[in-house]
Amino acid sequence: MSHDTLVNLKNAIDEAEKTVLEKKEQYNEVITKMLEAAETEHGSQRRIAEKLGVSRETLRLIRKRFYRSVIRYTDDNRALIMLPADDLTPDRIYEIRDTDKQTVLASGIPGRRLLDERREQLEEYLKGNPERTNISMVDATEVIKEYSV
Repeated sequence: MSHDTLVNLKNAIDEAEKTVLEKKEQYNEVITKMLEAAETEHGSQRRIAEKLGVSRETLRLIRKRFYRSVIRYTDDNRALIMLPADDLTPDRIYEIRDTDKQTVLASGIPGRRLLDERREQLEEYLKGNPERTNISMVDATEVIKEYSV
């Protein structure tokens, strides 16, 4: 396969992943609105789950806000988060919160973006010393700027 073909395939995959994430966000927004509208009715979550053919756990996860917290700031004010994380998945949408774990600094971040950021920084880190094997902190400053609330 030629280089151009591979680049085109990669671009097509990236575009498809973006479309899937957008559709998932739209789906989640509709479900959240349904749940919020019916919040005061007893048994409404069960009825919504039955109508949609999903579990109540699925509904709970749709409403849950996944996040990574800034662990510390460097002397030059770079925001560091802990990665890898066992529960970080590419198809979830995340927030980045400040060190207090309450203040939202950025939201709407695809998990894939956080994983890519980690991979890029790991590659640079390993170039400095090939005997290194891993990084546990990722500079999330650019991600925060990009998805700032």
